[in-house]
Amino acid sequence: MMKYMLSYDEWIYLIQEALHFFIYLKEKEAAGPIGQKDSLLEVDKWIETNKETFFIPKGYSKEKWIEELRASLKDAIEEK
Repeated sequence: MMKYMLSYDEWIYLIQEALHFFIYLKEKEAAGPIGQKDSLLEVDKWIETNKETFFIPKGYSKEKWIEELRASLKDAIEEK
């Protein structure tokens, strides 16, 4: 869960990374259905694999941005 409001630019970066993740997840689902629990586990796997390629918005440490991204993706999956 996000703890504070994101700026417009931060939202754009978050949406971009979320889009990449959900495309990745859709490709995995093409091989067979993935439940909510497995989708939540995929968040951590995907972040670990791709964390070196994330653009980190100004004012964020890499760890803080990854924490924000992880929380946002998991919130989106749980709301689904």
